[in-house]
Amino acid sequence: MRDRGISKRKVLILVVAVLVGMSAWGIYAGQEAQAGISIPHFKCYETTGTPLNEPLRVFDPFHDGPPSPSTGGELVTVKGSHLVCTQVYAKCFPGNSGRCETLPVESSLSAGLNCYKITPSGPPVGETVPVVDQFADQNLTVGTAQFLCVPARISGDGG
Repeated sequence: MRDRGISKRKVLILVVAVLVGMSAWGIYAGQEAQAGISIPHFKCYETTGTPLNEPLRVFDPFHDGPPSPSTGGELVTVKGSHLVCTQVYAKCFPGNSGRCETLPVESSLSAGLNCYKITPSGPPVGETVPVVDQFADQNLTVGTAQFLCVPARISGDGG
């Protein structure tokens, strides 16, 4: 069985790496501050793209090991683009609170994510992890990886 202390440490390292990589280190007032994170919110749209069928070995808290092209991590096949995610710069709650929040954004609203459908090589992870966000504190069971999201510049106004 996995040592949860090591697993949590690896998750923390991954979160810090993402925050530093996105130049979004810091805390702002709101639920995200309670969760200890401050990164852009994203709204994702379905897309269609040309299949790439590119093999790739990826390493994350659930599939680790020393980075190597031939061992460790999880070997996946990157298929076509499936989602494009744009930054959300504000959110409003029309219910009883009637409040709006301005959200942190990466330097430009054109910074987003392009999520590729992937075909994983392994079975579902099957590990339960605690997840805290503005909507709920919950324990989620991790299944099989479905997407690989990479930073992308999204041009135009969509209209």
